[in-house]
Amino acid sequence: MFVFLDRVDDTYYLGMASSHWGWVELLAACDSDLFPHCAQGRLDLGAFRPEGLFPFPVTGASQVKLIRDSTGSWYLLGFRGDPDGDPNGPDYADVYGVRFRPFAISPRLLSVHIFFRPGDTSFTSTRHVPKAAPRGPSAAVGAVSLVL
Repeated sequence: MFVFLDRVDDTYYLGMASSHWGWVELLAACDSDLFPHCAQGRLDLGAFRPEGLFPFPVTGASQVKLIRDSTGSWYLLGFRGDPDGDPNGPDYADVYGVRFRPFAISPRLLSVHIFFRPGDTSFTSTRHVPKAAPRGPSAAVGAVSLVL
């Protein structure tokens, strides 16, 4: 089960999805309805309204993250190991395009092999990356950086 939440203009979108279903249930709420009072702890979850069921093309991911790039384009990153479930396998970030009006998630646009610094953990497990972790042109030091 995956959950993502983000704000686009004055609307918050909440998505609940599963690769097993192949669908995402999308809910939306206006920011002023979701936060009717400017006070800590005041959130009206009843403000979310169903937007519908939409195809969810993400497969094999153990985590997802909704992001917006510097041009304002939205993407969903699916983090996975290959083969699925192998704690010692390589890690990947799959990139899917997202639009909100009307809502849609594109088929996978690209897949990036991610390298972790020695001592860090992988996307799919809590194993430690060995000290001799490979480095290459797609290697990331510190936070994961993707150029889209």
